[in-house]
Amino acid sequence: MAAAAARVGFVGLGNMGLPMARNLVKAGASVVAHDLDLSRVPEGAAAAASPAALAQQCEGGTIFTMLQNGDQVKAVVDAALPLCGPDTLIVDC
Repeated sequence: MAAAAARVGFVGLGNMGLPMARNLVKAGASVVAHDLDLSRVPEGAAAAASPAALAQQCEGGTIFTMLQNGDQVKAVVDAALPLCGPDTLIVDC
């Protein structure tokens, strides 16, 4: 039995982030997404209520951020990092 693919997390579903998250879903990735406006979570992706909740669902996977500034990125990383496993990768786009 093959192991399940790690989930991909995506934080920030604005003008650039939303199309990127949609493309990940279209490519068959298991996507968990978070945005201040959860109605922006694309069809086919799971919604996470917070960056911390997203990190818990993406342990061992990759979390992408597409945010406006460094302060927002720092806030997400500060919330998510304590809940990430050692194999989780966080990428700021």
